[in-house]
Amino acid sequence: MRRALSLTFALASTLTMVAVVVLAMPQHITTETATGQVAICLTTGDGNQRLKCQTANFSPGSGSNPFKIQVTEAITYQQMDGIGAALTDSSAWLITNTPAITRTKVLSDLFSSDGIGISYVRLPMGASEFVTGTHYTYDDLPGDTQLVSFTIDHDRPYIIPILREAMRLNPELKVIASPWSAPAWMKSSGTLTGGGSLKPEYYQVYANYFVSFTQAYSQAGIPIHAITIQNEPYHTDATYPTMWMEPEEQAHFVKHLGPTFVQNGISTTIFIWDYNWDGWNYPLTVLSDTDAINYIKGSAWHCYAGTPDAQARVYEAHPDKDIYFTECTGDWGISKGFAGDLVWGFQNVAIGATRNWAKTILYWNLALLDENHGPHIGGCSDCRGLLTIDQDGTVTNTVEYYVVGHLSKFVEPGAYRIESSYITGTLESVAFQNPDKSIVLVVLNPGTVTQTFDVQWNGQYFPYTLARESVATFKWRILRVYLPLVLKDYRSPVSFQNFEANNGTPGDYFRDVWHMTCSFESTIVHEGRSVRCQAHAGDMGSHGGTVAIYPSSSKPIDLSSGSALSVWVYDTQGSNTVELRLCNYDTVCSNNVWSERKSSQNEWTEITWPLSALTGVDKSKIRSIQIYEWNDGMYYFDDITWK
Repeated sequence: MRRALSLTFALASTLTMVAVVVLAMPQHITTETATGQVAICLTTGDGNQRLKCQTANFSPGSGSNPFKIQVTEAITYQQMDGIGAALTDSSAWLITNTPAITRTKVLSDLFSSDGIGISYVRLPMGASEFVTGTHYTYDDLPGDTQLVSFTIDHDRPYIIPILREAMRLNPELKVIASPWSAPAWMKSSGTLTGGGSLKPEYYQVYANYFVSFTQAYSQAGIPIHAITIQNEPYHTDATYPTMWMEPEEQAHFVKHLGPTFVQNGISTTIFIWDYNWDGWNYPLTVLSDTDAINYIKGSAWHCYAGTPDAQARVYEAHPDKDIYFTECTGDWGISKGFAGDLVWGFQNVAIGATRNWAKTILYWNLALLDENHGPHIGGCSDCRGLLTIDQDGTVTNTVEYYVVGHLSKFVEPGAYRIESSYITGTLESVAFQNPDKSIVLVVLNPGTVTQTFDVQWNGQYFPYTLARESVATFKWRILRVYLPLVLKDYRSPVSFQNFEANNGTPGDYFRDVWHMTCSFESTIVHEGRSVRCQAHAGDMGSHGGTVAIYPSSSKPIDLSSGSALSVWVYDTQGSNTVELRLCNYDTVCSNNVWSERKSSQNEWTEITWPLSALTGVDKSKIRSIQIYEWNDGMYYFDDITWK
């Protein structure tokens, strides 16, 4: 679990906005709302403010400014896997070889909640251009088809230790690995540099090479969450390792790698392409292979040509395949100064890529050293890191540090992108809801004049003025308060298990607790008969509703020896999490727990909660369960069981 925002950025939990929504209450109690503070962090184009933080207050109403940014968490998009950058050989060597006090600060600034809390790292599999010694792979012995000389020993002195320290600072850190080239002896060119293709006779050997890599890193305590098949498969360079790979070749290799991962029990996921937006036909070609597609998790993208909407083209053709954004770096010939690079980075990457389905945002090097943007051997001579460490030990954060930080510090792994207003060229935004239900809104003013606007959420608003060529991240929390529920006047309650054998009126067996009107249903059923519930907004414009369901006898249900409780849900609105609590006769109820799994639209989905999470209630005397749905609309419930 990510820790709260740190005092380094002047953010305490007391500074986060509190919206109190009253759920699960008798109808004779009036709904109440309360507002608190919104945490705001700002970076201005002139560089005078860099992730500097302040607060604002929500007020009832919609505001009076002509520009509005409306945030709607009821509309969800992709779930985020993480934000970060690449740990190259050069970055790891550089961080390792700084004085201990500097190294500690650099790693904290990058990975801890006191810094920007990076949650995802890209790792070259072998050498890229950013190495300090010579170019290498993990098996450079010609003809070693049994991989007896395979070793990750090159990575042990400083790459693996830096990754371990990063994982200590952020236990949620994930790693995606990408090869720049297969070993030279597997290639048609016979060299690491200058391109060449993977020889067909080595496809299986190279698949085994990937297995050896993931297993070796796992044994070193670093699980590899994902891999890409080849970094930039349509790029070759005579100065550093590169390899050419046509889409048909990539599909053919996947058909070796996928089954080999399965046979070896490796859960690391496979991504294709890993290159620029203008090459969107490449992943479509690979995904057209009906055998290869079964082993492919999604496609990966870079920023150096094309526009981010290319990601959406591939997503729309294959909505079951994830989109990862895996590389971008500053300069490379287009530097526009701090303000220009800040705007470009948000328009195209932090906002542009995420609004086009990216589940990760990864920049290039974490850290670089000298006036030649190194150390490096060949390749990019003007790439930047998130920070630079001069030879005198001075650490300087680049503009990319703030582009990444405005997301990584606030958007947690598992967050969902949610709906927010987007005014092209004036106020461009992206929004997320974290697993703890806090909301994060990022707004960019890309123009040359200051803009004042209202942020609107849940019938409330606050005004904000954003300077030209500047960006602000807003975060607020939602606190739901449950008032005591008076349970009385029951008759012949239903069984928790099913609704098939029950007679009487629905009010005998289940009832509206908060904005949920229910009845029996015999058409849309999981088995026999279900409960149909219409969730509807209340007087204060709140969303969703709660239904209470009672057991089939006057005696309480004993769940004290159970481990989990499940409910089958048919959701007509979309993919939503479901909230559960348990109550005793005396109106004492448990805490409220959201499901980890989301329901599937117009399909029966089994939603399960661990009973250990539902604390504060006597589980041996359960009188009712209460189910809460977040959005307005029609829902069906059936077959409540426990283990």
